[in-house]
Parts: sequence; C-alpha cells; structure tokens
Amino acid sequence: IIITGNIILLIFTILCLKTLEVGKKRYFLEKRKYLDTKIDKLLYTYKIKRNLHIAYILFIKNIYEILWSLTIIGGIIKHYEYKMIPYILAENPSITKKEAFKLSKEMTNNNKWNLFKIDISMLGWSILKTLTINLSGIFYSDIYIEAIYAEIYINLRNENIEKNKDKFNDKYLDIEEAVE
Repeated sequence: IIITGNIILLIFTILCLKTLEVGKKRYFLEKRKYLDTKIDKLLYTYKIKRNLHIAYILFIKNIYEILWSLTIIGGIIKHYEYKMIPYILAENPSITKKEAFKLSKEMTNNNKWNLFKIDISMLGWSILKTLTINLSGIFYSDIYIEAIYAEIYINLRNENIEKNKDKFNDKYLDIEEAVE
C-alpha cells in the first residue's frame, strides 16, 4: 500500500504540480505586462495540451538535478543552470528537451553567481516564511520572488534573443509598457 501510494503521489507530482509550475511562470511573465491577467493562466499547459511534454522535460530536469546533487558543487551549479527551464517552457511549450536545456545553459552562462546572490538576498523572506508558518509567503513573499524571477528571465531572454529568435517567439512578452 505504501509503495502504491508513493507511486500515485509521484505521478500526481509530475503530471499536475510540475505542469502547474510552468503555468505559474506563464502567469507571472504575462502579469508583468498585462495587469488584468487572469488566474486561469495556471492551467496554461492544459489549455494548450502540452502538459505531458512539459511534465516529461521537468521530470528529466529533476532527475538531472538529483544526480548532479550527488557531486555537491555540481548540484549547485546545475541548479542555477537549469533554473530558466520552466520559464522557457512557459514561453515556448513546444521546445524539445535538448533545446530547453541548451537554451537555459546559454541564458545562465556567466549569470549563475548573480542568481545565487539573488537567492541569498531572499534568505530573509525564507526565514520569515518559516517563522510565520508560511503566511508571509502566501500573502507576500512568494509573489514578490516570482515577480523578481520573471523579470530576471525577461532580462536574460533579451540578452539572448538575437542568437535564439526562433526559440523566443512569444510576441506577447515583447511589449515595453504595462497594459490594462
């Protein structure tokens, strides 16, 4: 019974929670420009019927991170190298696994230290979440952190857009001013 329960939990995590993560990234990428973005963007991967493809790529990403974490330093480096994959999938859900990993590596090249420093600067929010039994995360800090990483993705995307125009093909993320 325990093994069956764990298998069901793993499948649920892969198919539902991981694909909702991409929907959350899509929501924040759009919310930064479209102020009236609806919460149903969380179901983005299901609406475009790419959830199995996205779940597969995120599952492979997690496996790679687990294997790299066995080397300690490699785990930290690869964590930051793969950090943009959910955002890449939120923008281009049809991208192949190989292209998503390659693109994330290119985007985070020479930026891993900066991403690490941003995570360290957010340490206070993590402590506050722990002290408030995650209430501060629910009502403030999680939203703040997601908005910061959406901006980071857009900045890294804009730095790499010339080399990868065919991969960064979502015109809705290119506008310069917020729209209501």
